[in-house]
Amino acid sequence: MPKLDFQAERWAQRINRLHLIYLGLLPSLATFAVLRTHGYRWMFPLFIGGVAMVGVLLAEIFAHTRLPDSLPTSLLVLLDGPVLALLATRGRGFAFAIDSFLVEGLAVWLGIAALALVSDLPTPWQRNASVVIMLIAVGLSLSLFWPYLRITFEDRWFKLVWLAIGVIEGTVVRFRLLRTEEIVPRDGDFQILYIALLTMAWVAAMILGKVWYDMEL
Repeated sequence: MPKLDFQAERWAQRINRLHLIYLGLLPSLATFAVLRTHGYRWMFPLFIGGVAMVGVLLAEIFAHTRLPDSLPTSLLVLLDGPVLALLATRGRGFAFAIDSFLVEGLAVWLGIAALALVSDLPTPWQRNASVVIMLIAVGLSLSLFWPYLRITFEDRWFKLVWLAIGVIEGTVVRFRLLRTEEIVPRDGDFQILYIALLTMAWVAAMILGKVWYDMEL
């Protein structure tokens, strides 16, 4: 039994690492997908706001999300968002990447905002600032993905239902994972590399998606 427990814990750690990579790549995949298809009018504000928001998202995911040690729970946390996004998109390529990010990204930001509202730490103005920043992040995301959402939801209300369920469920899960309010002990050098590389990947995805869209006009 101890050997089986050890193997399960090792698999849970591997799944958690995969989860961190998956969450880190989602902003890039979704941004490329929506810009390639719909473009975006205000690219410079998107660049400034996007770099800041993606950096915050990655830092929160890496430094403050305490992923579970249990193998079944690790699988649940990894697969809940993709499964609900899959139910919404029914597996349709780029739409799956966008919906996965809407579920996971909005859940992280709303989870942080919820935590700031109920936490006693740090100071009140810092908690209020966290709520405002997270709401700005939500607004920026909805602004970027609005053309996709408007077209998609025009005659597919069931998709909106699945996405709403995903965001609500994801927010609850993220809130619980963030609830410890502690820095998760991980490699500091790898954290810097994780944030820097994935932020640069987002910038590259933004540029490539917009160039692709312009070339097809």
